[in-house]
Amino acid sequence: YGTDLLGNINDVPKILLGMTKGKSTLVMFNENGRPVISMASEEDGPKLRMYDEKGNSRVRLGMTDGEPGLGLGGDGKAGATLAINNGLIGLFLFDKNGIPRLSLGTNNNIPGLTFEDENSKPIWSAP
Repeated sequence: YGTDLLGNINDVPKILLGMTKGKSTLVMFNENGRPVISMASEEDGPKLRMYDEKGNSRVRLGMTDGEPGLGLGGDGKAGATLAINNGLIGLFLFDKNGIPRLSLGTNNNIPGLTFEDENSKPIWSAP
């Protein structure tokens, strides 16, 4: 187990390869040393993340316990998540504070739609 920096130019890392128990990670950095993209093999499944110019994770694609998921935005900002988990399929939209506001999905082939307030309390749902 350990960590290797590859392509370190002028003390700015370009590629990081890390291995710990249950996880292997590859991170690529921009010219300012901020992460641009990372790939990880984690205990619950593989993950791919893309970062904005400030180094915040903005796009996430991965598998968790054999189920796929896609996240856009995030880190306490507006965003969306599309996920499948134990037969549940859902699309979740988050407001500018990262609070879930809309959920659309199916549970055992029964569709559902829920709008939530800023306290994550349902204000309308169907069925």
